[in-house]
Amino acid sequence: MHVVDLDELAASLFISEVTLQNEVKLIRHEIAEYHLSLRTKNNTLFISGSEKDKKRLMIHLIYNEAQHTLVSMETLHAIFPRYDIQKIRSDILACLNSQHFFIDEYSLTNLLLHMLITMDQLGTAPNAPRYEVSTDLIELNRHFVSIIDSICTELEREYGIVFTRSNKYQFTLLLMTRAVRNQDVSLPSLSIHPSTMRLVDSIVQAVKQVYDIDLTDIDFFIPFALHIDNMLVRIRQNVSVHNPLLHSIKAMSPIIYDIAVYISNLINHQEHVQLCEDEIAYIALHLGGALETQKELANRVPAVLYCPSYYNMDSSLADRISRRMQGKILLTNVFTKESLLDQLTGSALVISTVRPHRVLDMPLVLISPFLTNSDIMALNRKVEEINTQARRENFRLSAILTPELFETGSHCTTREEIVHHMCSRLLALGCTTPAFEAAVMERESISSTAFGPFAIPHTLKMCSPRTCMAVYVSRTPICWGDTAVNLVIMLSFNPNDRKIFYDIFEPLSMILLDSNNLKGALLCKDYAAFIDFLVEHME
Repeated sequence: MHVVDLDELAASLFISEVTLQNEVKLIRHEIAEYHLSLRTKNNTLFISGSEKDKKRLMIHLIYNEAQHTLVSMETLHAIFPRYDIQKIRSDILACLNSQHFFIDEYSLTNLLLHMLITMDQLGTAPNAPRYEVSTDLIELNRHFVSIIDSICTELEREYGIVFTRSNKYQFTLLLMTRAVRNQDVSLPSLSIHPSTMRLVDSIVQAVKQVYDIDLTDIDFFIPFALHIDNMLVRIRQNVSVHNPLLHSIKAMSPIIYDIAVYISNLINHQEHVQLCEDEIAYIALHLGGALETQKELANRVPAVLYCPSYYNMDSSLADRISRRMQGKILLTNVFTKESLLDQLTGSALVISTVRPHRVLDMPLVLISPFLTNSDIMALNRKVEEINTQARRENFRLSAILTPELFETGSHCTTREEIVHHMCSRLLALGCTTPAFEAAVMERESISSTAFGPFAIPHTLKMCSPRTCMAVYVSRTPICWGDTAVNLVIMLSFNPNDRKIFYDIFEPLSMILLDSNNLKGALLCKDYAAFIDFLVEHME
């Protein structure tokens, strides 16, 4: 047990004994949630509790120090100067590579941090009683056991410590729940519990029904199922993880995070577990790749190429355009005769090597038959113009935000008060049902919908009789969990309007995340000014 002299501590912090005693009271309250107590005896200060809980607190403090970023190697070196952290990291990666496993940087740092804390505890207090976890709850994968045994054997030899069976069990569990097979190893060798496969299948079906998003692709399904399988093991074994990208995912990918919240709620109900926000953010990371691919496909501008036939120039030029504009343009037709331009349907852009004699009712980009870099730049500019215009047209705020749904005031001071107030107004206007308020608070209980100084509360499912958006601009801060907001935008959606949800939710978040834009929005005193402001700032 490590004790600190109170007089020496006060002197080193340049504070009085009275101030130190006040700080001790605050710290006692903060560490109580880790089942630890801060005690004083004979003018000394020490923490009382299990080694497991002390480790949890230490991990929390380290990650809290770098809340919005990955804990860096420099940070670990500063905290644990006795160890060659770079070598330990390299040894872990070498063992994983030899067994054909991959681990992402965030998970590797998490594992490294747990190992360093354990090593530090073993080194400073080798005879202290150790917390022993039950090693009978699940069967450990032999590949991961072998990897951890190799790493621990080397660390024991290097630093003169002895890991307990419990230590190795925890390390193996951490590795099992974060590492995945490389793609060159056959997928059937992965062991995914049948119940997990059924769970993931139900998730995929639910996401299709609610969000009209297809997640059946095998490149998504199998890695995602493996992640969920490992995650359930981790949660049931009380193994905590930290996701350094949590805040940036919530802020920069609100739609993806919101779908991840919906999925986490399905898991909560079906598996009787509770996912923390860090776990939700890892689900969002898995969703991100699949959804971004689908988003790119949906955002490709359909175009036709008009190129008079000359030694197969039309065919080779079409191939080059498709190759260099991959993901941005979808060539639907190649015409060699100008008269065929009359048949344009479903296209948004004409690309031509010659200027047509007729007037076209859609954008035209003239290019060289050799497709120069200048041509590519011109095509990129036009594609961005078309997509921006489409986003503006889809950002139909006036269709769902009517004058009676805009309000300013200062009579609500808490999240519960403002949610009740706004839900009551929506119910009176026939936008929602009596169950709407409870559904909004259920969504809040999983993960806050506050984005700094503004919040966008909504339900997990689109189940309202009418699609609408209510706005409340508060002249005084409203307490919203751990933060305070001055702008609340409540969304109520009918299932038939899910596309409007996509068109509104993410652009709205992106506009208001800019602090200058948010200040401007808070200055709006009426409905018309608010609408004009948001449309003006729509990219």
